[in-house]
Amino acid sequence: MRRKFLWTSILFGAVVVTITLWYIWPKSYHHTFEGIRYQLGSENTEIEESVTVELDGEIQNRLFENRTYRGTIRIAGQKIPPENAGEVEIQFDIKDGGDGVKYTVMKDEGNYPTLYFLGTIFLNDQLDELALTIHDQRESGSSWSSKDGMMITAPAGSRSEALSTANKLMNEILQQPLE
Repeated sequence: MRRKFLWTSILFGAVVVTITLWYIWPKSYHHTFEGIRYQLGSENTEIEESVTVELDGEIQNRLFENRTYRGTIRIAGQKIPPENAGEVEIQFDIKDGGDGVKYTVMKDEGNYPTLYFLGTIFLNDQLDELALTIHDQRESGSSWSSKDGMMITAPAGSRSEALSTANKLMNEILQQPLE
């Protein structure tokens, strides 16, 4: 009886360890989104263009932390981060799904690191819908406004479809719907 209990316990422990390792092991992730780049605000409805967004990297689940994406993002063929930088790392917040898309580039003169911040990305749990705020880059930093900021939302074929998806993904942080 004790032997049976011992073997059952060992088998159960091995199953738990196997499932845990499978869950936290990084998984390859490549997804191409067809979406819309547009400017928010009812007075900016003419600012809209189709755009392709590609994510190519790895997703890693964590037991007691947020899951992480490490890799690259291509927006309309432009790689983010550029070749002279590392990979983008995004920590997905369990509550609202968003995190900043930031990367460091080593400048040639003196090898000083410069931190760039593209915006904030929101993905659904299935990782097949995204909304990306595009921050306005200035000498003093970057900013974005829900009143007239730039966005990329995918999948979307029109501005109204993009706004619907963005409002759904950003619901936790928005005080009023985007327009």
